[in-house]
Amino acid sequence: MKIDFLALDSPPKPETGDPITCSKCKSYLNKYSKLEQSGTEYTWNCEFCGNKNVLLMDPNEIPKSDLVTYLIEKPAIKAEAKEEMKLESDDISVIFCVDNSGSMAEKMSSNAKTKYSKDPNYISRLEAVKVAIDSQVQTSVKENPERKLGIITFESEVTIYGDGSSPPLMLSRRLHEDFFGVVEEVSNHSDKYMSASVEKSAPKLLKILEPISPEGSTALGPAVVAASALAAKGKPGSKIIICTDGLANVGMGSITRRGADYSKIKEFYSKVGEYAKHHDIIVSVISLVGTECRLDLLCPLVDETNGDILRVDPRNLSSDFTELVSSKILATQVVVKVRVPQIMEFVDVPDKYLSDGKGLYVQDRGSVTAESSVTCKYSMKSLAELEKMENIDFTKIESLPIQAITEYTSKDGSKWVRVITEMIHCSSDYSEIKKDLNAEVISAHYAHTSAKMAKAGRYEDCLKFQD
Repeated sequence: MKIDFLALDSPPKPETGDPITCSKCKSYLNKYSKLEQSGTEYTWNCEFCGNKNVLLMDPNEIPKSDLVTYLIEKPAIKAEAKEEMKLESDDISVIFCVDNSGSMAEKMSSNAKTKYSKDPNYISRLEAVKVAIDSQVQTSVKENPERKLGIITFESEVTIYGDGSSPPLMLSRRLHEDFFGVVEEVSNHSDKYMSASVEKSAPKLLKILEPISPEGSTALGPAVVAASALAAKGKPGSKIIICTDGLANVGMGSITRRGADYSKIKEFYSKVGEYAKHHDIIVSVISLVGTECRLDLLCPLVDETNGDILRVDPRNLSSDFTELVSSKILATQVVVKVRVPQIMEFVDVPDKYLSDGKGLYVQDRGSVTAESSVTCKYSMKSLAELEKMENIDFTKIESLPIQAITEYTSKDGSKWVRVITEMIHCSSDYSEIKKDLNAEVISAHYAHTSAKMAKAGRYEDCLKFQD
């Protein structure tokens, strides 16, 4: 099954009344629900869990289509002020978290002379990053002048420049192992470092780039925490773009430390991801080709926030930065739930997303873009489990329901629930089943899953999965 989010960009037409859910499994009353009426009461035997629900409702509240959308909460803004609202993503914050450790001095051939590389034949990794950020600053001035852009650099030290409104803040080394200490320190100063729109801060941002030089080690962990705390003060849908060429080896999240526990390192980056997602921040990582930064350990950070991981040639950074910076946020606080009936279960899905005997899939997606999607795979339960269900007559089952629920906050701040219910036709004829398979959805699921494996460095698992 595949769920796209493109429809969240359009103003929905709300259904009449409030949504009606099963008192046991919380699935939604839908077009296919069988209702028995007695006076003003309706009895609904839930098609997902079999629970008997007694309802008092207006007949107009019974869904009449596969897709229904409910308004849960109106925006906290007066109707007359809507015309004055800025377009979504105009004033989000974008933080460039730049690795300027010693390895970023490595040069590569180049046929273009820039103001950051004086040699027309070569350009260093750091100089290529500067060129890409410079391009994004100038593009944002023209296309999104209300956005707030900021810069954080990291080597052995973490330096917060923000938008250049205040002198740079160097993070104390005593905080390099203190998650909440970094969050508190940066949060206390965030108003001074991310207050100006790029239209006003552009000259200062470009001035910041010029003297940044490569030196020292790689304090990636502390820098990511600092960037998250800084972006947390921005509007929902703010972004962090990490550009690095090496392994984190200083402070929190250090990968090369002797005796490093990789499971603990993943937990750390997952913790940062959860913090960022809680503040509706999307975190993406750009890793430069020809280097090793253990992307598999950084994946939790990206996956938690619905970001992306790109391995790129430094000379092509400008176009890749553009892709990450310009992606439009469609909705925030997005939670996807998929419900299957009790005789079915989700498979090949991490346990943390499953509940109700593997019959409910829940994933908190945070902010989503037009490129975002969710895929999941489901199947019948094992024969041993089915045999225990004495209250079900399998000979009478001709179709089974599946329900996809998307809870989200739209661009104007209103909260919605979008419910899609479909019936899956049951058949023992394999040729008939094969004919009804949606090849596009299946290929999307395998592409999505194998891509995540590849990004994490699990290349052997990726090949086995595709086989």
